Amino acid sequence: MRNWLPVVFLLGLIGCSSVPPPREEVFDKRNMAAQYMEFGNRYYQDTDYEQALQLYLLAKNYFTSVDDTEGMIGAYNALGKTYLQLGKAAEAETHVSFALEIARASGKERFILQTVNHLSGIYLQTGKFSQAYSLLEPYRPLIPKTSPWTVEHSVYYHNLGAALQALKRLSEAEQVVLQAVAINLELKNFVELASNYYLLALIRSYQENLSQATMDAETALKYDKQMENSKGIAQDLLLLGYLKERSGNYPEAFDFYSRSYLVYRSLNHRAGMERSLRRLEGIAEKAGRTSESKLYREAREALESAKTTP
Repeated sequence: MRNWLPVVFLLGLIGCSSVPPPREEVFDKRNMAAQYMEFGNRYYQDTDYEQALQLYLLAKNYFTSVDDTEGMIGAYNALGKTYLQLGKAAEAETHVSFALEIARASGKERFILQTVNHLSGIYLQTGKFSQAYSLLEPYRPLIPKTSPWTVEHSVYYHNLGAALQALKRLSEAEQVVLQAVAINLELKNFVELASNYYLLALIRSYQENLSQATMDAETALKYDKQMENSKGIAQDLLLLGYLKERSGNYPEAFDFYSRSYLVYRSLNHRAGMERSLRRLEGIAEKAGRTSESKLYREAREALESAKTTP
């Protein structure tokens, strides 16, 4: 039996040298938060937004518990972009606005610019183009004219260009996005380069320069494929289909729309599937596939019905 061991012996066990010394700094919670952010980013990239949201919430709680300013800003921004993908624009704006408050209180330019980029992105995706421009424009003097640059600088120019494009200030938009391209080429940031060229394609299509728009969209597709960015690939294919349709090349338009649909379907991206099916429905007859138009319409209607069924 062990209950007769003397107190002195027990004290000796408690005080033995195998007990680790007290730590001066504790990083367990920060490390956990960083891991949750990393896993959340992976799920977000795979368009599993519900799972990404849960991981970002855990990261936010851990960062908050140790008053980690940078971590909190990153987590609130991540929550914002995820809520936006889930169709919860009000929650997205609330979380990123709070991140901006923290960033401004920190006084750190990088955090401020990073969060301004996130908030302007929400404005752009929810149709608040004037608000996006008004938020971004005052920060233009903060962007250096020459390197060294950071990803925040390129995203700033991209979002400013998107706001200008939406406000039909196309020449200004083109010049601003070309600045984003220069920065991302310097940084070898190919995912952002794909976004830049996608936006350039849109701008030049509005300028009725369809040949250049098509080349830009092909460049966007090249970079998205290089980075295996599936959602970007689907968007590029859809845009190329639209540009081919506008150029009167209906068979190629049909092919691009079909490929876009297949990528969206592989991701189970319902909104993208609906968009590509709608395009296929419209182009089928022009491409000499009249009998298929009804099939695409029925597939789209089935998707829409499934979305509204409780």
